[in-house]
Amino acid sequence: MIMKLKTFIICLLCLSFGSSAFSQTLTSVVPDSAIQCQHLSITVSGENTNFYQGTSSLWLRLGENGPGIFPVSETVLNSDQIVGDFYFNPQDEPGLYDVHAYNGANSGDMVLEDAFNLLAVDSLPQLFSSEPGTANTGETLNLSIVGKHTHFDDGNVNNDVWLKSANGGYINNYSIVVIDALNMEVEFQINFNKPAGYYDLHLTNLLDGDLVLEDALLLIDSGNSPEISNVEPDSAYQGEQLTISVSGKNTTFQQGSSMLVLKKPNGNIYPTNFDVINDTLILGDFNFTFDDSPGTYDVMVLNWDVGDVGLTDGFQLLPSVQPSVSSFSPQIEYQGKAVYFMLQTQNTHYNSVDNVPALTLVQASEELYSKQVEVIDSVTVKAKFIFSYANTTGYKKLIVDSPFEGELTLENAFLLETSEPGGSIVSVLPDTAVQGETISVSVTGTDIVFMQGTSNLRLSQGSLTISPNSENIIDDSTVVGEFNFLNTFPTGKYDVKVEGDYAWPDVFLSEGFELKLFNFIDEQSYNSFLSIYPNPCKGNLNLERLINSSDEFVIQVFDIDGKLLLEDKLLKNQDTKSLDLSFLSKGTYILNVIMNNKKQSRNFVIQ
Repeated sequence: MIMKLKTFIICLLCLSFGSSAFSQTLTSVVPDSAIQCQHLSITVSGENTNFYQGTSSLWLRLGENGPGIFPVSETVLNSDQIVGDFYFNPQDEPGLYDVHAYNGANSGDMVLEDAFNLLAVDSLPQLFSSEPGTANTGETLNLSIVGKHTHFDDGNVNNDVWLKSANGGYINNYSIVVIDALNMEVEFQINFNKPAGYYDLHLTNLLDGDLVLEDALLLIDSGNSPEISNVEPDSAYQGEQLTISVSGKNTTFQQGSSMLVLKKPNGNIYPTNFDVINDTLILGDFNFTFDDSPGTYDVMVLNWDVGDVGLTDGFQLLPSVQPSVSSFSPQIEYQGKAVYFMLQTQNTHYNSVDNVPALTLVQASEELYSKQVEVIDSVTVKAKFIFSYANTTGYKKLIVDSPFEGELTLENAFLLETSEPGGSIVSVLPDTAVQGETISVSVTGTDIVFMQGTSNLRLSQGSLTISPNSENIIDDSTVVGEFNFLNTFPTGKYDVKVEGDYAWPDVFLSEGFELKLFNFIDEQSYNSFLSIYPNPCKGNLNLERLINSSDEFVIQVFDIDGKLLLEDKLLKNQDTKSLDLSFLSKGTYILNVIMNNKKQSRNFVIQ
């Protein structure tokens, strides 16, 4: 019993020591103090801390719930050391700070209490002066700023400077040039729309904190505020297309920075194109649709750098007779068809150049887009839709959208009815090929609509399927595939199939294509090439040149299934040759002879 108790106590002690040995603890901070307005790197060491780059973090906190100071960057030296790059400024309160480190949710927050002392700086940084003290609206101001006990040039302190007035004026800097720790030059581009009055100068960086020089600049209204002086034309009708010319006074319109817009509380109208002619002239091309609300619009030129300029109620959009859909026919059709519709409208201005309408049939979440659109005249359009067997049946809404007229709709414009899938293949051209050929095969169907990306042409024989290298839909009933018939493909009849994916039925022509071993077109008589003997033979077949030709002959022996068994040559200087075929079994074989581009074949028998 005593032995068991001793063993239990020892185990508890081991567990206690083991737990302590592997706990994550912060042990030291070097250096352990700093002064406001100081930049330094702080190294924190620990035991079993497992610091990891990109995961571990470090910060200082004044007391349990006081403000925190965070480094601009952290670097893990090893598993037990991490370095933080700190910038201390006057906004950081002096006092004793706890040092915190964090490795993620699994390790929690490691704290070394009162480990770092931040001391107050003897002389606080301040803005001493800035020149000049006045500026005019519309000018570019170069402001010289002088600091006292400042650190403008201390590394990457990230200086930022701006002007701000009590009445809401705000002017951001355009550029900053640091001369030394106490001096900098700042450029401001002051827009005409900035309010006149006194502006405070604000400067902030990582070491000096937030500095303010009150009433540093008096901004004076120059009296040359930019304005829009003329808009031509100043009105238009819905459905009209025109170019609006906007002239300004004391303006600085700039290509790439200035943009023309007509503004109204319930909707703006933007030009399709605009062009800055010079500082005081900008042109905009507008298409006023019937989706644009009639009424008066403010004419605005938005300027990225120099401020916006506008003319209140400078343009009027007048109402005109609303366009509408008169008819859409046919009104009923069936799945599995390509259908040409005729659209009739009123008060539209359709054309084939810049006002071509887009037609869409909508039913719930399904949208069917027109495949072809032909503008017959300003109120007549011919459009093609293809309805697959996967399309939802029922009534569909017609949406007609065009650049000038905007969007027109017709509820229940069309009814799509259910139909039974049908279709067949009526022709295959050509319907034969020879091993080794690459040809285009054209397949024509009836009562079917072939679609690019959906219909796929295939040739099959038993378990073998041959796909084309490429295929193209010529029209609704014709698909063309380019096939490369390898010498290894078996000869014989192939089924022709056009797969319809999920939207169309597969169409099929049994044994609609034949792959042959040889092409007998334009062949000469076999005897005009060479003679073979004996036939039947016992295993040796003799060949003898018969024609007066020095051309080389290619000799091939196939079995009746088209498998190549032997290939040899009758060279230019040879008149006879003997083929040793003793390795072949008894039966019928095919001898193929090729001279230049001419081919001949003949059966022979081995006994």
